[in-house]
Amino acid sequence: MKRRVIKQGHNTLTITLPHRWVKVNNIGPKDEVNVLQKGLDLIISPQMHHDLPGRTIRVDARDMSIPLIWRSVSSAYRAGFTQIDVSFDTSPQSKDIYSAFSYNTLRYLFDGKKSKLSPLEGIQALVNRLVGVEIVDNTEQNCTIKELAQPSQKEFEVTLRRIFMLLLTMAAECREAMEGNKEKLKAIHIIDTNLDRFEDFCLRVLNKKGIIENPHKSHTLYTIVFLLEMLGDEIKKFSIHLLEEETISPEMTAVFGRIQKQLERFHKIFYKHDRETTLKIYAEEMKIRKLMKQTISPRTEAEVEFFYHMKTILRLVRSLTELTIDLHVDNGEEEENGF
Repeated sequence: MKRRVIKQGHNTLTITLPHRWVKVNNIGPKDEVNVLQKGLDLIISPQMHHDLPGRTIRVDARDMSIPLIWRSVSSAYRAGFTQIDVSFDTSPQSKDIYSAFSYNTLRYLFDGKKSKLSPLEGIQALVNRLVGVEIVDNTEQNCTIKELAQPSQKEFEVTLRRIFMLLLTMAAECREAMEGNKEKLKAIHIIDTNLDRFEDFCLRVLNKKGIIENPHKSHTLYTIVFLLEMLGDEIKKFSIHLLEEETISPEMTAVFGRIQKQLERFHKIFYKHDRETTLKIYAEEMKIRKLMKQTISPRTEAEVEFFYHMKTILRLVRSLTELTIDLHVDNGEEEENGF
């Protein structure tokens, strides 16, 4: 849209703010707004991002399975709605105990018995792992999930760092398991649950608020967080196969060790661009792929799964590296990632 510049007084030039933007952000007379100069651009944003009026959504979960209810409610949460009204059936469904929290974990810790969960119990299990929301009202066939705390950009930054730490921990524990110490892997699914919890929160913040100082980065960051979730899922699946397999070949262990280093390099360039490290990521990927082709010949079904997950992890790290290069480019210059 275009705005005509109006001269007021001797040296003052003004423009009017779009009515729809003013209404959406609840801007009134004497309110302050942020004005940020980025090169030739001038970015105007609210002093504090307000929720859109009527940010309520109704989820009709009748006839849905518990996994589909989870997906529908978590999608509304990620989208940034402040209130989610859910209607559901009352019939219980068979579901692995706490599988919503720690997929497959109970299989290795306990006897893996199944329990009957009602839709409300399933929704409560989901809400327990969502940051900043609670069920504030429920009846036999309905419940209301409401935001109790406003997320902030500072919380986003802290949570994103936690995501990286958890990913690095998961990769390190997989490496230890390949070398013979599998005990820690029994809890890796719980780590993955926390990873999902933090990623959902980060996506919610990006949808609700974006990155005020660099709004154009929000879309790239959203994709990065989404791929970090996929990366965590791949490492989790890899760990499941590690628990089931008695012996791992030295060649497979060596390759995964080099992939683990790739993840560490990506973490480094995400927060501070380093040209040499970026070049190293690309060069090392080619070497790892060549090594996998030359030294690994999957013979068993488990080895085929290992091979597939390692290739997927390697590909995700490269995609994340490419997105991080986009993230660091600002007005034609590469910058430190400070959001």
